[in-house]
Amino acid sequence: THLSPQEQGLDSEEPLYSEGVCTLVLKRLSEAQAAGDRIYAVLRGVGLSQGELSKACAQSWSKPQNLSYLELANYLWLEESSTLAPQLLNLFKEGQRPLAVGSLERLIGQTGCVSALASVLKSALCLYRHALPATPNFTRPLAEPQLWQDSRLFAPRQSAYWYRNRAQGKRQAGVLARAYPDHYGAALLEEVEESPAEAKALSSLLPPSALVVVAAGPEPAAITQRLSALLAELENLPASELTPAQQRQTLAALSLQWYRESDLQAPLAAAIVLNLEVENPLQDLKRDLELALQHVSERPQESLERGNIYYHPQPLAAQGKVAFVYPGSGANFLGLGRELALRFPAQMEALDSRQKYLADEFMARWNQPYALDWSEGWQHRAWERLSADTHQMMFSQVSFAMLSTAVVRHLGIEPQAAIGYSLGESAALFSLGAWPDPDLMYERMQSSELFRKDLSGPCRSARQAWQIPAEEPFTWVVGLLRLPAPQVSAAMEGIERIRLLIVNTDTECVVGGVPQALEELCRRLHTQAITVSGVDTVHCDCLAPVARQYWEMHHLPCTPPPGIDFYSAYFQKAYPLTSEAIADSIAGHGQHGFNYPATIRQAWADGVRLFLEMGPGASCTRMIRSILRDEPHAAYSLSARNQNEALSLAHFLAAVLSQGLRPTLVELWGQLESAPAATPSKDLRLGRAPYAPALPKFPTLTQSAPALSEELT
Repeated sequence: THLSPQEQGLDSEEPLYSEGVCTLVLKRLSEAQAAGDRIYAVLRGVGLSQGELSKACAQSWSKPQNLSYLELANYLWLEESSTLAPQLLNLFKEGQRPLAVGSLERLIGQTGCVSALASVLKSALCLYRHALPATPNFTRPLAEPQLWQDSRLFAPRQSAYWYRNRAQGKRQAGVLARAYPDHYGAALLEEVEESPAEAKALSSLLPPSALVVVAAGPEPAAITQRLSALLAELENLPASELTPAQQRQTLAALSLQWYRESDLQAPLAAAIVLNLEVENPLQDLKRDLELALQHVSERPQESLERGNIYYHPQPLAAQGKVAFVYPGSGANFLGLGRELALRFPAQMEALDSRQKYLADEFMARWNQPYALDWSEGWQHRAWERLSADTHQMMFSQVSFAMLSTAVVRHLGIEPQAAIGYSLGESAALFSLGAWPDPDLMYERMQSSELFRKDLSGPCRSARQAWQIPAEEPFTWVVGLLRLPAPQVSAAMEGIERIRLLIVNTDTECVVGGVPQALEELCRRLHTQAITVSGVDTVHCDCLAPVARQYWEMHHLPCTPPPGIDFYSAYFQKAYPLTSEAIADSIAGHGQHGFNYPATIRQAWADGVRLFLEMGPGASCTRMIRSILRDEPHAAYSLSARNQNEALSLAHFLAAVLSQGLRPTLVELWGQLESAPAATPSKDLRLGRAPYAPALPKFPTLTQSAPALSEELT
């Protein structure tokens, strides 16, 4: 049961008391494995102490720096007292691994002697599902807040995938509890790693929130018939009798049934996004079904993309190829990939099994973000930390592209082409397996100053290329101008230390240089620039002094995936993949910039009709729609910046369904997908009277005792 702050007693000195029962089954690990039991966690140590928290911990675990989750039970919490803060900080002062802190009591209340065991159960489940739980209603430590600023502890604001660096070993969780004022207990739990052949099939950790309703058929008349049938089923629901929660559950179950009944072999489809998180999803779905029905009935040969509705009478999938598109630097946003990872944990596990440094490469602590202070302004503080280092921006963006690509391919969509914009070329190569070893690039970049000091930070390469003295201040800014590149180039004449970097569209380009030069350029053009963060001093002659190092950084072992044409923004065409050709392409546009419209138009000429952006963001989708505005094409993004990731994915899938692709959607329903259809009246009672345990005898009450007994039963 989720409790409000008042219900949890957070506004009172007295905690909220509750009741609970908790049972754990313990077995020797070897015996459990031999029996084929489901193993949630391994209990590695238990410690008890009177008087000192540290002694209980010392008995339980020898290396607290290896913990990455800490559960606090029985009144132990960060807001409790000034005496707890120094003890916790001293216990976990060593190590660099982020340490999440949680408390089950904040969700279910104080359950007395059950509390500590329930916390062990919660930690075991977190280890089993590789998930970090949210800490509701927590803002920041009230006791000694200044002591926590540089600690490795954090309290997750929302639930998140439990990232780890496989090279550092198994995930470990600790539980700390207090029995009496001076009695402490500690336990150490560890995950059980399975071989790929034995790996558990993980389903979504989140309930369904955004789904797709499909009406498919061989011709528009069949679609209208199907839409009418769906609408009739909704009209038969007792809407006035359903609570909001029941309404959502009913629609989720009904939409899954509809999807299973759909004729997905049919060439045409109308697809409608069902958002279960709006105030009245039933009303919204009825409205959208009526609008779709009216349109397909009255204008069957006209396309419709409006709101939640997608319909195309001439799907583009039958007319050409599908390209996966990858954006450049600066597309990051806070929370990147959080929901996608929770909804598709099996794809995260696949990445984890291949990469030794997944937590570091995803830059989880910065982009999720991890924090212990969620007071007003936390978004600004978190963004400043993320954008302060271009390494963080680049790695998190490429890692997200790998996850989103894995999800889309898992759902059954395969590309015939890959097109990257700047950093997006590297993202495409990693995501589609042409570069099979992301750890190698990570290790190279960690051991090199190329991106940290030559191309960002002190910008040593730009200083050398532009002959800027070491004592002279230098700031690099990148701006997007909504003007044609030839007009911008002409206005640059006579302005020093500014360059045209990229042509985005026929009416948009990107420039880079020092702030004073950009201001002068904007004054001449009577316009304003949109500044872009997280972009190094590349795509111009600033790269020249380190061009060889840049080429070598991107010279990696290559395994060209069959059936996919990779496009180079520098060559402006598809090219055969070799380690040398890839390095030539990336180093080429790194030093000379590139013309994105030329590459997109060439891909279109080669037969690409569907451009699917893997994200983050939808910058390439916007540009492609502008470049090919007069040609038959469609561009969609998996990851719109201003939508939650489940809703954005649902819109993406609805759009490609209407365009003739047939992804498998059952995983959108999560655990509901594997549940059998239920008939509540009998299934809930199992065909007999409800379970009614014997009640304890109560003392005489002034109110009606039978009524109380009936309520408890």
